[in-house]
Amino acid sequence: MVAETCMLQRVLALQIVLHTKSCPAVFATTDIQAKYVPFHALRMYSLVDLPEPWEDPEAVGAAIVLAVAQRSLAPLVLRSWAEMSSDEAISQWAFAGLAAHAVKAHTGGEIVGGVAVAYEVNLAWMHAFKVREGFERYGATAYFGSNRSVLMIRWVEGNVDSTPGDEHW
Repeated sequence: MVAETCMLQRVLALQIVLHTKSCPAVFATTDIQAKYVPFHALRMYSLVDLPEPWEDPEAVGAAIVLAVAQRSLAPLVLRSWAEMSSDEAISQWAFAGLAAHAVKAHTGGEIVGGVAVAYEVNLAWMHAFKVREGFERYGATAYFGSNRSVLMIRWVEGNVDSTPGDEHW
């Protein structure tokens, strides 16, 4: 009975979709409205949860996996940000963190420590923002090599270019 009901619902839904594709003008006046006609038409049929429990608890997981088209249900593994001040962490912030949207290819042809600058993250425009008394103002530009290692940070507030190993680094 349950399988027959599900099959009947699928057949009715398919018929509605096919009908609206063959003559959408009957249901809608624009292409956008025509795309949503099948969903509105399905509202005619009641949606109820069947009160029948799963026979095998193990089958529940398999059914869910099938329902989401064999996609992995494993939790997303995120990067650990336990340490945020090393050169590697700065590179990670720039290329896969909060500044990823601001990474641009460097076209100035600068060379820092014998390495050509390939990328930059320019947040110098943030220097215009006010900060509370006692805090340093925002604004810096970070320069990276082709291997994404940080080569230099141009600090706007102090008007200083700082490289790894410098006093301000």
